[in-house]
This record gives sequence, C-alpha cells and structure tokens, in this order.
Amino acid sequence: MAGTSENLYETSAVSRQRKNKEPEAAHANRSSYGQILKSSSIMGGTASITMILGMIKTKFAALLIGTAGVGLQASFMTIQSLVGTIAGLGISSSAVRDVVQTVAKDDPNSIGRAVLTLRRMSWLTGLLGMATMVVLSPLLSIWTFDSDEYTWDIAALGSIILFGNIAGGQTALIRGMRRIGDMARLQIVGA
Repeated sequence: MAGTSENLYETSAVSRQRKNKEPEAAHANRSSYGQILKSSSIMGGTASITMILGMIKTKFAALLIGTAGVGLQASFMTIQSLVGTIAGLGISSSAVRDVVQTVAKDDPNSIGRAVLTLRRMSWLTGLLGMATMVVLSPLLSIWTFDSDEYTWDIAALGSIILFGNIAGGQTALIRGMRRIGDMARLQIVGA
C-alpha cells in the first residue's frame, strides 16, 4: 500500500506540474499570435500607404513631364531594375537569414562581423553594378531606343544601382533584426 500511495503522490505532482506549464505555453502561443497579427497589420498598412503614394507620384509625373516622359521614365527604370537585380546578386534577400542566425547567437563580435561583411558586400556589388552600367550604357541606349542619344542618361543610372545596393544591405540588417516599425517607416519614406 505504501508504494501505491507514493505512486499516486508522484502522479498527482507530475499532473500539477503539467497543469502549471499549460497556461505558460498557452500564453506564449497567444503572445506569438499577437505579435504575428501586429506585424502583419503594420506591414499591410504600410503597403497600402505605399501604393497610394505611388499613385500620387505617378499622377504628378504625368502632369509635369507628360505621357512621353512617363514612358521614358519607365524605360529607364526597366534598364536600372535589370542591371540592379543582376548586380545585387540576391544579397539583400539572402543576408536576412544570416543576420537572423547571427543575432540569435547574441554574440556582439559575431554580429559586428556580419554587419561589416554585409556592408562591404553591398558596396562592392553596388560599385560593380555602377561600373557595368557605365560601360554598357552605349549598348543599352542603342538596344532600348535605337539611338545613342540616352547614353549619358543611362550611365547616370549607375549611381542608383550603387545606392540601391547599399540601401538593400541596410534593409537586410533591419529585417534580420526584426525591427518591424523601422521597416514600415523605411518603406513609407522610400515611397
């Protein structure tokens, strides 16, 4: 009988421990769901504001430079986007995962090395993209416009590639550190 009562005591103690842990787990789940909902609503609101600002910006551009100017702007943006995507090498996307893993280690030296490496790679790819744009500008002008009239304009787009890669690296840092509010502000100001 004594062994049975000890067994019952142990079983009830384990049962009490489980009951005490269940509210903690439920609270953690509710907290993570709340965080997901909050982050999603912030980013959704940011996307809405960005779309509205984009429409207003396009309307002003159409009024100021006319439809031909908007078409020329679209051609320039297509060239810049193509060369920028190739020059970026996907670093701004893939770096987020590395930053998250480094931040999870909670080692200031590792975080510092990751940030420094990301910034150097952003500068390097940006400078290479800018140089590529300058070198290929005569060909891109002829392929796009059947004229070399826009060679210098296309060469000047190289600076956008440089600054875009630097900004992409900084954005990867902000995303990797899960700074949702800063990401939202960054998108609105960038619009």
